[in-house]
Formats: sequence, structure tokens, C-alpha cells
Amino acid sequence: MARICITANGTGRLINKDTGKQLNSDLFPDCDAYDVGTYASLDKEITNWSLSAGIRGDWFYTVANRLINSELKYSKSLTDKNGHYDVLPSGYLFAKYYLNEKTNFFAGADHSVRMPTAVEKYLQASSLFYGNPNVKPTHNTEGGLGFELNTDKISFRIKGFYSWLVDYIYQERPNPKTWTNIDAYISVGDGKALVALMCGFAAEAACAYQRGCKYSEPLNNKIKNLPRYHP
Repeated sequence: MARICITANGTGRLINKDTGKQLNSDLFPDCDAYDVGTYASLDKEITNWSLSAGIRGDWFYTVANRLINSELKYSKSLTDKNGHYDVLPSGYLFAKYYLNEKTNFFAGADHSVRMPTAVEKYLQASSLFYGNPNVKPTHNTEGGLGFELNTDKISFRIKGFYSWLVDYIYQERPNPKTWTNIDAYISVGDGKALVALMCGFAAEAACAYQRGCKYSEPLNNKIKNLPRYHP
């Protein structure tokens, strides 16, 4: 058994829980992450339309500190870079059109960003498993539409969307085991219906579809399907 200890200077060490022996003195370097953001949003009702929009801008900075010889012990085989600045815009548009009080169509589009974690960038587990300081943020551009019906007896909703993932953060298979960026997509559809019955009972049914595929292939991985969760 092993446990992780955080030292006073913020670095992480791997310790054998039973013997107290230090297994790795450089598991995590001390890391700083800064995010400064600003946003604006707008909501508007126009006759049968309900509209909303938003825009956001973020400034990110990440860096690993207190490094021996200014190097990440294992990641230096990939790159000698460490700190990174990123200026990233995001936003959304959403519209709903009411045919009547009980029926509407809706559609939306958005662009969002997922920053790499400190583990994905700076982990130093071994010479065969380490982070990649050069891994880029994931950009997700998504569009979707749907239909909704709500009456006293019936509730029905169906929707679908398509998501383009640029620089999706993906873990490569060994050796070495690290993180990289690929391009991928996810398509999703789902529906749900509820029918009111007698005496307070109701019948409900739902279905869903999800498919993810890679546009580009990471090292040592030729499978086109994109796992729902990749460790």
C-alpha cells in the first residue's frame, strides 16, 4: 500500500504506507494555476420567442515551481517547457419558439473550453508514466435542437446534439503513458415521455443514444471509438 504526502513547499511524495519508505520524491511538483475571467449575458422575450446569449473570456496561467535544475524529472523527455499562458473565449446562443403554451421547439449552440489539470500536465510518477506540460486546452463546439410538449396528460421531450472536440485531452497507452491532444466528436440523442394514468399513477419511458469517435489517433491506439471515460 502507498499514500501521497504533501510537503510544506507544496510538492507531493509517494510513501509506502506500511514501511514509511519513500517511493517517489517527485510525484507532484508544487503548482500554481491562475484564472481571470469576465462574462456578459443577455435574455430577451420577443412574441413567441425566448432568446438568451452569453460570452466569456478567460486568461489562464499554470506553472510548476521549485524544480530541480528547472526541469520536470520525467516530462523533460517530452519538452523543456513548463509555464503556459492561454487566452480563451467561449459563449453560447439559445432560442426557444413556442407554437402555443404547451408546445415549443428549441435550438442552441455553444463553445466551451476545458483546461488540462495539474495531474495531466505535471504528474511525475515514473519514467514510463508522467504528465505533458505541452498538452493543450480542449475546445468543445456544440450544436443541438429539440422539441417539447407538456399537457395535463402527456409530457414529451426529444433532443439531440453534435459536439466537435478539438484538442481533446486523451491518455496515450504506454510506453510512455502520458496525455496528448486528439480531435474527436460526440453525437447524442435522447427522448422521454410521461403519460398520466388513473388514480395518480403515470407511465414513463425514455431512451438515449450516444456515439463518440476519434478524428485523429493517439500513439499506440488504433481504436476509432471514443471511450465514455478514459483513465
